[in-house]
Amino acid sequence: MIQFHDYKVVFTYCVVLVNLIGRNLACDVKVPKPSLVILEGKQATLEWDIHRPWNYILNKVSCYKKVKGKQTILVVKKSGTAFIKTRKAPDRMATEKYGDRYLIVIHNVTKEDEATYNCRVQCISGRQFYYSKDVQLAVESNNKTSTDNGKHPDNKDNNTKGNGGDNNETNTLLIVIGIISVLLFIVTTVAIVLCIIRRNKKRRERNGETQSLRKNTHSEEQQYADLSDYQPNTYDQLRPPPAQYETPVDDTYTSLQQTDKNIYERPMEISNGIYEYVEPNNVLPPRFKK
Repeated sequence: MIQFHDYKVVFTYCVVLVNLIGRNLACDVKVPKPSLVILEGKQATLEWDIHRPWNYILNKVSCYKKVKGKQTILVVKKSGTAFIKTRKAPDRMATEKYGDRYLIVIHNVTKEDEATYNCRVQCISGRQFYYSKDVQLAVESNNKTSTDNGKHPDNKDNNTKGNGGDNNETNTLLIVIGIISVLLFIVTTVAIVLCIIRRNKKRRERNGETQSLRKNTHSEEQQYADLSDYQPNTYDQLRPPPAQYETPVDDTYTSLQQTDKNIYERPMEISNGIYEYVEPNNVLPPRFKK
């Protein structure tokens, strides 16, 4: 039977493994369109995709506009689900959130909007981690109505300079890491369970041997339990005749008889009807027979 400390070991192992997997699959920020070329007067939509594992908490998102190497805050830090615009952000700029995608929408783009925009994400998993990506916005004048490819500059195919290859490689790497982590978790879990089962089996065998030994000892105790009802009278009845326990008779008197027969050949003296012997020289008298 699995004991409590076995569950504790498995639980600790799962917690450590989940933390390791979570640190490998950390937060990340990706941009579908790292650079945009927009005509003046058009609308520009800048996008940031935030990939966050389940064990990370998305604390805040701060978006900036870089002008000549300096960062000017565009929107206030995200607090819950509310976005608050700052006075520094023009009214024609808005920030929206769709799932895990954050958008900065700029209406009526002008040359002043031509800059590098950056969204910084703060994730928390025991420690704070910051991730950020830039989006380059270029604004063209209305004099250019077409490009070398004959497409309008507002066309997505012409305006987007993507890093899809990097994103695909990152996604593939994350998928491989996830699969390896899951397989490692399964193999390690099975190994732990098998070790626990094997140990419990040995423990049961030892307990069975102990119980069998105790059972044999108990049967022997039951076998000799009747002797505990010993009664002295019963034991005396079972005793053999006392003759078997008599010590051999000392024949010293026989030798005395042979050396000095006259000592024991005196007639008995009768006194008040009782036969008496006088013990000569402190020598014990012989046995008398009726």
